[in-house]
Amino acid sequence: MKLVVSLLIGLVVINVVLAAAVAGAISLNWTAPIVISIVGALAAVVAAFMTQRAALAWAGLIAMPAGILAGMDASSYAELSRQSHVRDVLVADATAHPEAGAFSFRDGTVRMDLSGTSRRVSRSSRDFWAAPVVGDGWTESMPVTVWAVCDQVYGCTREWKQAFRAGIRPTAPVSEYLTKAIANAEADRGLTSAPNAVMIVWVRSVESAIAEENDRMWFGVKLWNGVWIASVLIVAAISAWRRKPRQ
Repeated sequence: MKLVVSLLIGLVVINVVLAAAVAGAISLNWTAPIVISIVGALAAVVAAFMTQRAALAWAGLIAMPAGILAGMDASSYAELSRQSHVRDVLVADATAHPEAGAFSFRDGTVRMDLSGTSRRVSRSSRDFWAAPVVGDGWTESMPVTVWAVCDQVYGCTREWKQAFRAGIRPTAPVSEYLTKAIANAEADRGLTSAPNAVMIVWVRSVESAIAEENDRMWFGVKLWNGVWIASVLIVAAISAWRRKPRQ
């Protein structure tokens, strides 16, 4: 019974801390709920030691990576949720909204034939892509006001083939390789960027992008809870087996 009570206490600590992280990130413009997720996991470990339940302490340590994942998802969701959304805007006018983080365009096509790439060579190589998003009547002699960017790992280029009309600014810090991909597109295709050109991820709609990020966040929360519970039960079973008198 004590183990069950301690388990519930740990779960309450986990979820209250993560909820505070999300609320803080959205309402206080705090951009690092991942930090509080780590603190939450550590707090659960401390609470476990205070209740003298070694199983909970080990479970907190084992579940910490899942907690960090949940914090990262919460960070992305919070960042996306609080971005200002400009609706029914022409691609050519996107640079007039530097404060906007999400765009629903009146026109717009991703010109994959004018894309540029950049490769990060490391233990796990990764390709970065950038292509101009153009409006009706655009020609290659005109400046590019919007760039669609993606990372090959996530298969973003397949989204470019869709007749979408929306984009969101990347929630993570912009990689230097994305900037280099744009520079390569300009050099190879003879393009120029407009001052303050917008860099976006091409999506079906802003609302669907937020919903997908919300789903990922809740998956992270469920994973954190699931790993915590499973770890407690496994560690408790091992401890009970070790305490069992030897015949």
